Amino acid sequence: MTGLAAHLAGTSALLVLDNLERVTACGPHLVELLAASPDTVVLATSRVPLRLRREREVRIAPLGPAAAVRLFGERLAAAGAPPPAGSGDEGAVAQLCRRADGLPLAIELSAAAAARLGPRALLERVDQLTDLPVAGPRDLPARQRTMAATIEWSCRMLGPAARRLLPRLAMVPGSFSLNTVDAIAEPDAAGAVGALAELIEHSLVTHGDDIGPVARFRLLEPVRRYALETLEPTDREQVRRGVARWALRAAREHGALIRGRGDMTVVEQVEVDRHVLRLGFDQLVDARRHDDAAELLWSVWLPLWMTGHTHEGLAWTDRLHEDDLSERGRARWLVARAGFNRVAAELFATAERAMRLAERIDDASLAAEAAIFASAAALRLEDFDGSGALLARAEAHMKQRLDVERDVWAAVHVPIGCGDGALLRGDRSAAARHWRAAAATAQELGSGFSVAAVLAECAQAARGEGRLDDAAVMLAVAGELAPQRDGHRPRAHLAGVAAAVAADLGDVASAQWWEGVAGSDAALWDTGELGERFRELVRRADTVSGRD
Repeated sequence: MTGLAAHLAGTSALLVLDNLERVTACGPHLVELLAASPDTVVLATSRVPLRLRREREVRIAPLGPAAAVRLFGERLAAAGAPPPAGSGDEGAVAQLCRRADGLPLAIELSAAAAARLGPRALLERVDQLTDLPVAGPRDLPARQRTMAATIEWSCRMLGPAARRLLPRLAMVPGSFSLNTVDAIAEPDAAGAVGALAELIEHSLVTHGDDIGPVARFRLLEPVRRYALETLEPTDREQVRRGVARWALRAAREHGALIRGRGDMTVVEQVEVDRHVLRLGFDQLVDARRHDDAAELLWSVWLPLWMTGHTHEGLAWTDRLHEDDLSERGRARWLVARAGFNRVAAELFATAERAMRLAERIDDASLAAEAAIFASAAALRLEDFDGSGALLARAEAHMKQRLDVERDVWAAVHVPIGCGDGALLRGDRSAAARHWRAAAATAQELGSGFSVAAVLAECAQAARGEGRLDDAAVMLAVAGELAPQRDGHRPRAHLAGVAAAVAADLGDVASAQWWEGVAGSDAALWDTGELGERFRELVRRADTVSGRD
């Protein structure tokens, strides 16, 4: 190094050093070199930073979808295979690039295998393979001829704690928060943050999309697939138990926040943690902790429903059998099942059973929730008197037995149900009054509960039943009630439902306009044009339904 410093002294030079991750101890010598030849610039590539004060890191992100597909096509052409465009392989290539998570080496190796087998054939088998069946070019170093060899080579540089944490994190198929990492790392949670930081430094874990103030992380898919294969059975069971504890605790907190305070941020939190909650739920069922599984399910059914995961929610409920549950567990299970059920007759029978069981075990909150469901089902069955009686029953439970400030969900849904009943009887003015009263109740209780978001979901259900005029009315009131704090995503969903209703009405231009609103920023929601567009949607629906 002394000789090189002398050689470079007084000159301007660019010194390129590759693969320094294996010799990071050379860092202090580079500092000495730069001190002796200040006009020299060192460009170093490394999987890990050298941790020098003069160092400026430039992390290379994975390729975006278009660049990934382009690289895949170039490597196919280099191997003499036909380009995917025009061959019917475009979809398979795009999926293979997604599975490669934008990693150039993974894309290159996948393209080499696809050149021999064909993209569609490779995609059909890729989940069954621990590594690709065709090795990379021989002029690459041995460690880069397969993804397994590349990742294994990186893992050898990790400390013991990071090496143990990596395959445990691979149990989670999506992103995760630091709280989830603690649960996954048990009984080694004390060193989990340091181990995670080391994995991030080695580019084996990357940052995911943050939700609000919560930082999230994930493994790139090729890394996750490799690490999962190395997970020891005993570690796998420890991870599942830790995740189950975390999932049950998180579900309880989410349920209390959305029912007790109407905190709608829970909806998005459950959405991003859905895969982790499902892992915890499955472990509770497998461990025969059926009542705990029922509690988890009941705690998060509302956010799952509001994010459109009705079919998945029903699949969760199918994993439980009422004979395995206590009376309280069965009541919770029935309420959740009612919440996901779209068939009116089945919904009514399930909700009424849940209500009677909740009343027998003296759980007023569950009884009110079940009565609200039974009332909604009675409406769909055109039993208006029965629906009204059930809502009155729910209101009695709420007023006589509950602290309303700790059960906002019931307090708000009673007037929402009254509005639904008025709408189905043809009294739109009364329906709007009830829905506005629901929003006022939420505001009075200091709740963040979004009546607009609920109406958007109800409009979606009405659209599915062919009641486009009712759906349009719900959307119009939802647009009026959508508060600023609802944020972009609920508003985008509301506009998306409006676009779908407009398309069903055959109004292509309006559907396209609403689709544009769904993808726009929040500023458009503060303009007067939006209200007129909602009213026009109602007029158009009335014309099609023959009301005019």
